Amino acid sequence: MDMYGPSIPRLMNLVGHRAQADQANKKILPVRNYGLQAMSMGFCMEEGKSAIFRGPILSAGATQLIQETSWEELDILVIDMPPGTGDLPLTVAQRVSLDGAVVVSTPQQVAIADTVKGMDMLRTLNVPILGMVENMSHWICSKCGNEEKLFGEGGVDTTCKDFNVPLLGRIPFHPDVLMSSDDGTPVTITRDPDDPLAKPYFDLAQAVLDELSRKKQEENLGPRITMD
Repeated sequence: MDMYGPSIPRLMNLVGHRAQADQANKKILPVRNYGLQAMSMGFCMEEGKSAIFRGPILSAGATQLIQETSWEELDILVIDMPPGTGDLPLTVAQRVSLDGAVVVSTPQQVAIADTVKGMDMLRTLNVPILGMVENMSHWICSKCGNEEKLFGEGGVDTTCKDFNVPLLGRIPFHPDVLMSSDDGTPVTITRDPDDPLAKPYFDLAQAVLDELSRKKQEENLGPRITMD
């Protein structure tokens, strides 16, 4: 789910769909496609309209979307949050029990400077950071296959070391991914898992699941007591 829209409606080919009320439970029914349940502010507003709300109202609306959506049994709930340390991410981190956060950043220092502030906020609020993703890690030419580091390199790796978190994946920039996303047909749906364009996303999903599993195992072990 996302807080602002229209990312989820566009990516999941659900533009124009509206959220419906679950009258029996007095909740909102999620919208479905590709075997997934989705919720977005984009399902509650006319296409092209912006969500112009002050911080407290937006935060209350976000919490309502999360807690009052009539989800069926979920394997995992992914919440796409805006960058930074504003009211919305702060409210969600404080009011929702989060198993962990995945931090996404491009590698250049301008982006890393904001990313570090967000990670520090998560640490302050005791939200586990599962790891980082280097987005637009490199550009792949659709004609020759040559790779170019458009946004430099090393910034995400260094931040992972500074915060002692793993690098979960590197997502390349490719025109075919851009076009399929705009069309609402993600490469994870239209291509095989081993396809060069789809594989980074499947590998990333598995890395996140592995980190969640590791975190749960550590919690179940309880504290260690050592004696000198």
